[in-house]
Amino acid sequence: MAITNYTSLSQALPAWLDVGTDSLSSVVSDLITNAEKRIFREVRVPEMEKALSASISSGAIAVPSDFVELKFAYIDSNPTQYLQIVSPSYIYERYPTRGSSGMPVVLARDGGNFIFGPYPDSDYAVKGTYYARLSDIGSSASALVASHPDLYLYACLVESEPLFGRDQRMALWEAKYREIRDLVNGEGQRANFSGNMTIRPA
Repeated sequence: MAITNYTSLSQALPAWLDVGTDSLSSVVSDLITNAEKRIFREVRVPEMEKALSASISSGAIAVPSDFVELKFAYIDSNPTQYLQIVSPSYIYERYPTRGSSGMPVVLARDGGNFIFGPYPDSDYAVKGTYYARLSDIGSSASALVASHPDLYLYACLVESEPLFGRDQRMALWEAKYREIRDLVNGEGQRANFSGNMTIRPA
């Protein structure tokens, strides 16, 4: 049976783990959830990308509710001012004056807000791209399991170790998961650059 969703994945796992369906039924939900959390922490694909577009207010911008990681951001000005992503401590140490200072050149996530350095002297428009949390495998809108079922399979097999003990196949499953994860991330990176043209000087 092809793995296309939560049901087909949960049905495939007993055979791969050489355990009865009854042995897995009470824990399969936790196993799949833990595997998916690992995938969401480690995989970055174009399906996760969403546009960031907001204006600074009182020196900050609220982090989107589905935010995972910032890809890039810039001040929508003329000329465009790209923002370097740094740590909150860098901003507070480098720009201790938290009052109107100038156009920002760096930003950081601090709790539920993006903060800037220098502290903005205007309510600048900020645009960019961020990685958003995907729908989980239990949702009909889940995009990742349909395109990368092997990623989910091996992540689940690795997560089974605390439940069923060390399996001699565990190292192979972990290696396969990492290989597929890296390939998926590589595909995403290539997709981002596939439309770029290189202009060579005459």
